[in-house]
Amino acid sequence: MAILTDLTNQSLPLLDEILKREQRLPTPKAFNGQGIVTAFGGVRHFTNGYVLVRLLREELNCTLPIEVWHYGEGEITPIMRQLLRPYDVTFIDARSVLSHLDADIHDGWQLKALALLYSSFAQALFLDADQVPVLNPASVFEFAQFKSSGAVFWPDILDIREDNPIWSQLGLEGRCVPSFESGQVLIDRNRHLSALKKIVAINEMKEEIYATIYGDKDTFLVGFLMDDADFELVPHRPFLTERTLTQRDFEGNPLFQHRTNAKWMYRGKQVQFDGEQHGETCRTYVEELRQKWNGVMFYPPDRTISARNEEARLAQGGAYRLEFIGDRDETIELLPSHEIGQGRSLDRQNWYVLERDHAFELIIEANDQIFFVLKKLEDGTWQGNQHQKPSPAIALHERDEAEGQQREPVSGLVAQLVEACDISHGGEASRAELCGALTLLLRAEPGVRPAVSALADLSPQLAQIAAAVLQAVPEPANRAPDKQSGTLATGYQDWRTKAW
Repeated sequence: MAILTDLTNQSLPLLDEILKREQRLPTPKAFNGQGIVTAFGGVRHFTNGYVLVRLLREELNCTLPIEVWHYGEGEITPIMRQLLRPYDVTFIDARSVLSHLDADIHDGWQLKALALLYSSFAQALFLDADQVPVLNPASVFEFAQFKSSGAVFWPDILDIREDNPIWSQLGLEGRCVPSFESGQVLIDRNRHLSALKKIVAINEMKEEIYATIYGDKDTFLVGFLMDDADFELVPHRPFLTERTLTQRDFEGNPLFQHRTNAKWMYRGKQVQFDGEQHGETCRTYVEELRQKWNGVMFYPPDRTISARNEEARLAQGGAYRLEFIGDRDETIELLPSHEIGQGRSLDRQNWYVLERDHAFELIIEANDQIFFVLKKLEDGTWQGNQHQKPSPAIALHERDEAEGQQREPVSGLVAQLVEACDISHGGEASRAELCGALTLLLRAEPGVRPAVSALADLSPQLAQIAAAVLQAVPEPANRAPDKQSGTLATGYQDWRTKAW
């Protein structure tokens, strides 16, 4: 390792903790081939990731396999998976990976290093979701510099100062060197697993590390220096505009346009500027996304199995006639994953089915407000009222006749699982079984969280189980890292003026 040669009398608790955490990380066992790794979730980042994936596949004819990492089901809904299914991507839930690790990883900056360490690819190119490759990025794997060193990084517009505390904290000699810009990272994992483990461990210590260096980007620099590992830094600084950084190849040609201040937006007008790459194509992708998706992170509440089956049946029926009785008829399309297709409007965004008092109710809502409630009648029609004033009578007409089955009164899948486990008579084994089942359900469907929380009011035993489940599957946090301007002011300098 490129650590100071004499540490005899030095106390470096941060370094000691990083090395301890590194040892706890298991070494990945199976990986092969080349591929692209990215990470995104939520409306804003998914919009950018969707554009990136389509650009790679359709405009740039990139056939490399793509991994999309995300942090829990709270970041990627079923409709998001469906939208990217035609483009041959593999979704990887970081929470599933972390469930087998002793690693403190919670936000987007931390996730990048974890994804590179535990990707399935032997050689991986990581791209931020707001990247616009100028050409097919498969060419980077053929760089002579990559083949010789096994790692290529790109410079930022800043230098890390020689007096930045990070050097002494990690036992490294102080130096003034180009900062890394980690919107793109190219690594041969066969050669650099040790460095990647150090980088993940460094990012685990984000409270201390991010106070001296800006986010994850220079954790790659210090991690490689700590490991004394080979790497190549592209010798050309990026082309800089107010909106973007355009990184270059080793000959100085534009390669990646990182839209750091011009991200694609689901809502609002897209930023346009001189010199943008593939701008019209990408704007077309956003417009097509808007037609296919309402841009809402929607999770239906807890429902019974019968209600879920009814949802599946309705989703197969295509378009229905929505009658505003005595006024007009409109067409409404109930899509899979609880989306409204044709007929979507400000008060019609999402739908689901509940089972109450032996009958199904179709709920149509928007922005967490219920606008329509229709009960299924024996003749197969759905009738009810609009919940917002004015509240006219409405009906939804479908083709199939009601099956007329008798159903038991239940309130949702959570209640059904509680009843099936019968913890009052089954002892500890039944309680463990219920806890495991509810944990898996909550991971798969974040919308059942209120129903799990409500178990606490039913009995002390269920209160303990609910508490354990909610602790095991925390609510998705806002993973947007802080913009640490203080860190930039004290630990970096402008490479052109040597002052910041």
